[in-house]
Amino acid sequence: MIEFIKLQLKKTLETAFSDRYGQTVNVVVEEPKRKEQGDLSVPVFTIAKAVGMPVSSALTEIREVLLASDIAGLFSDIVPAGGFLNLRLDPQALVARILTESIRAGEDIGRSTANAGEVVCIDYSSPNIAKPFSIGHLRSTIIGHALGNLLEKTGAKVVRINHLGISARSSEKSSAPFSVSATASASRPIRSTNS
Repeated sequence: MIEFIKLQLKKTLETAFSDRYGQTVNVVVEEPKRKEQGDLSVPVFTIAKAVGMPVSSALTEIREVLLASDIAGLFSDIVPAGGFLNLRLDPQALVARILTESIRAGEDIGRSTANAGEVVCIDYSSPNIAKPFSIGHLRSTIIGHALGNLLEKTGAKVVRINHLGISARSSEKSSAPFSVSATASASRPIRSTNS
């Protein structure tokens, strides 16, 4: 969700400055180095330089644009600090937004095309069926299944593999393609049979 908010913040500011000044402005939204400064930060120097105004005026204008935007409710605090505009997210507003978006999206929540065209192979726990099954096998199978579901939501084709290990019966079957007829003679070459 934080990446979505960063993107919305960037788009909001770039559109506002483009409309007001007729110039393309590249807005950077980052996380401050120290957590006490806030959750997000917008360096104002490049914006001020691009539109030809003092940093203090750019700080004021950016703050006004944000307060008038539809994402203003997500922030509990918008504070200018030097050449940066520091923003603190309001946890309650953020949770309310996430729940609203989740309900609106329904079954399509999290769906994207981020991994479209990718083929991902997930190898599950592959327990040896001749040995005891442990909670570790179940845990890694559940994790693999969850990862597969997430990858499918992002457009990937997921191939799931859960090889059931080696047992006496499976080793007999695996050697079957190379069995030789009992009547094979030295004059006939040995060949594999398909079963």
